[in-house]
Amino acid sequence: MESFQGPRHIYQPLQGNEIRVVKVRPFFPGDDMNRIEARLYHVPLDSSADFFALSYVWGDASQTQTISLDGHDFPVTNNLWWALFYIRARYDRNRKPHDSNLCPFTVEWDNKHGDDDWVSFAPCWWIDAICINQSDKLERSKQVPRMRDVYGMATRVAVWLGLDNFPRYKHAGQMVEAADANYTAVMLAKKPGEELSMDERARILQDLELSISLGELIDPLILTFSTNEGWYFGRIWTLQEVLVAREDPAVMIGQHTTTLARLNLLRGSLDVVVRQGGYSKFLVRGSLSGLGAAQLRDGTPPWRGVPKSSGKVEIDELRQFGLELYNLFATHSGRAATNPHDRIYGLLGLTSMPALPNHLTPDYGRPFQEVCYHYSKHLVQSTGFLDIFSFGVNRHDVGPSWVPTFALGSGGLQSTTTNSVTYSEDGRCMTVRGVQLGTAIAVHYEPALRSMDPMEAPPEGLVLSAWGDLVLAILQPAADLQSRTLHSVVEEWASHAFVRVLGGETDKLLHSLGEILDHCGGGKNLDTVVWSQDTRSCAQALDLLFQLGSHLLLGDGTVCHWPHQKGRQQEKPMIGDIVCAFRGTLGRTLLRPLQGTDGFSVQGPCWTFPISNITQTEEWFGGQTEILFNLY
Repeated sequence: MESFQGPRHIYQPLQGNEIRVVKVRPFFPGDDMNRIEARLYHVPLDSSADFFALSYVWGDASQTQTISLDGHDFPVTNNLWWALFYIRARYDRNRKPHDSNLCPFTVEWDNKHGDDDWVSFAPCWWIDAICINQSDKLERSKQVPRMRDVYGMATRVAVWLGLDNFPRYKHAGQMVEAADANYTAVMLAKKPGEELSMDERARILQDLELSISLGELIDPLILTFSTNEGWYFGRIWTLQEVLVAREDPAVMIGQHTTTLARLNLLRGSLDVVVRQGGYSKFLVRGSLSGLGAAQLRDGTPPWRGVPKSSGKVEIDELRQFGLELYNLFATHSGRAATNPHDRIYGLLGLTSMPALPNHLTPDYGRPFQEVCYHYSKHLVQSTGFLDIFSFGVNRHDVGPSWVPTFALGSGGLQSTTTNSVTYSEDGRCMTVRGVQLGTAIAVHYEPALRSMDPMEAPPEGLVLSAWGDLVLAILQPAADLQSRTLHSVVEEWASHAFVRVLGGETDKLLHSLGEILDHCGGGKNLDTVVWSQDTRSCAQALDLLFQLGSHLLLGDGTVCHWPHQKGRQQEKPMIGDIVCAFRGTLGRTLLRPLQGTDGFSVQGPCWTFPISNITQTEEWFGGQTEILFNLY
């Protein structure tokens, strides 16, 4: 559910368990093709309701077109306008109530029964921009807890990915064809009660006769499941909308239709083929795995997968809610929302959602920083975890540095320790226990070398120049401080850095990095580099590393990686910053001493190399000297 405002006077108050639904007039011969007409209705949200729920992204809210809603001009974003344009071509006079199949796409209609006859057979749709009064903050706040029921009780959730003439969907027809053919082949090959292995599924896909090669499918699938901000799988509300659906959501790309499970099956099978086939582009664009919400649909509501306490004392509902929400934030923070409040509110429907105290109740009138503050304290008090430091801290214009914007996640991993946290009387200072690991004596901060467009080739010479700077500023001094060879430090750093950022096999990258190190004297003599596919892949991997973070060197020669964060302009890491290990976290945390006080500001998470050199367990902390840190 996004935030967008249409005319207030169209809406009548909802009563009881009512929701609004909309019917869209089909296109009839002689109609103005660009005129879209719709009507609003009130229906009870119960088992008798028969409606499709549209799941989509708004797009640019400043780019709108007008529809007629109950006879009034009503603005909708361009992406929704095109969804409605194609929805009106999906009608069947003979559709039976609660039939979850989308009607077939057609462009011919017979209106011999009269202009208003369409109302009797047009299906109902629930579309947030139209069915919620977006001008009414109170109504929007009340609708947040109902989103799970709306999408969970819909006859079918229908995902609109966009027009099939978008550049990223230029092969939409062939991709849908491949998804359907692959699904059919897998179902035929399965024995009752058994599941095929991923290798078996990959072989089935390779044996299919398709109108597009598997190599040509890689880019369309990566772009389809991309979590880039503004794209479908990068939005926070779309996650909930498909996860709570009671049936495999339908997927529409222009006039083409398939299902989310079929696309996801194709994605998984092609991912195995890519790994086995050694496509070079795979190394810089990342795996097809882990992109989007489709992989999470296993029929189990997400909140049921969170373990409850295992002692004699039963966990209370609010603490259980905090555990559930923490797991969701850890995995899914970072998805985009038009309204920042929805980074939090958009995940509530995936929890068991008990009765919430006032300060946690959805309220779009409450300042976002205040919402983040209350939810941060609740998460820490419920779990004892401090991985909120990975959720985008120090990004608010006002308030404590430890309060995140929930613009990032921690990858879904969970600490094995907890921290007993106390707060100052005014609630601004958080006091935690931890271990100081070292102080930064050198920093390598490389600005983004290019846009984050995964399709754009990086400038290799500029990347290697940055690599040379990293060697001279961080890696060579680390080797000197540890009395080791530069090659051994580079290999140790790269083996962990490449795996962390890219995943998968990195042997070729490590070999190429060693060759580059030998040929260009630590990265200085770039003209001597012999460019091959492997060295180019290595340069591309380095480019991605530099975009994702900066490096620090501690006084004992330890190398740290500090990831860049989303949000307002960050402060750069500085010499004198300290790296700590806190109970309740898996990673390390970068702090900055506050002049004239005994406190620190939280700069965000960081990682030391090798990553395995510190395992933050109770046993490890027991052997360290812990101190208290006052975080403001």
